[in-house]
Amino acid sequence: MPGYKRYLPANRIVLIDRVRHKEYSVKMPVGATSAQWSPDGRTLLLTAYRMRGTAYKTIGFVTINVTERKPRLVKAGSAWTVSDWDVGMKGGFFWNADGTGVMSTLKNDKGIAAYNLSGGRTRVYTGVGSLEARVTSLFSPSGRQFVSLGGGDSSYTRAILIVDAETGKVVHRLRGGFQGWYDDNHVIVMYRTAVQPSAVPTSTFRLVSLDGKAGMVLIQEQLRYTNAIADYKAHIAWLDFSR
Repeated sequence: MPGYKRYLPANRIVLIDRVRHKEYSVKMPVGATSAQWSPDGRTLLLTAYRMRGTAYKTIGFVTINVTERKPRLVKAGSAWTVSDWDVGMKGGFFWNADGTGVMSTLKNDKGIAAYNLSGGRTRVYTGVGSLEARVTSLFSPSGRQFVSLGGGDSSYTRAILIVDAETGKVVHRLRGGFQGWYDDNHVIVMYRTAVQPSAVPTSTFRLVSLDGKAGMVLIQEQLRYTNAIADYKAHIAWLDFSR
């Protein structure tokens, strides 16, 4: 879906077979967005929505096996009602470590819930923040830890929480914008300078150990925000470091 509305729930998605050079159009049972691949790459997960007046309401998730290409709607989770600007940002579903279930944030700060693929709730993590909608891989490579966000105004100012998946305890707290796991002991974090009228802000993507020590700089760029189209400079809005 082109333009700024590309994140809105879609009624159809396209699967591309890069080996056979074929495209398959799959009709969704409901509007769906925020596609994520399972750890084994065989199943696609999307968050399901229904229109509620001029807003959208989360109703569960959709899974699609890439061999059969038949979507399966599962009703689960809290019923988040969001505007079109918040679609995919609240109440989204994410794969667990091994692809046997999914996770989603409960409303009213009641925690993060884990579900099986039939929609049954299997566990609730409390006091561990909420899940960031743009993250495509919650879990570390080993599956022993997952990432969530603490309080704050935006994904760049909220605390990065590293949670032990077995105990449910927050074992590390970091600052910055989480961009992905590097390995079990390091994450990729984006730092942004304060935006001032007379200054050109800078985004720096760095390798950071879980004890908070910043390592090598991976990417650094200046951002230009102006009202004049002629002065606009394209910049990185989001990076997805997939493994």
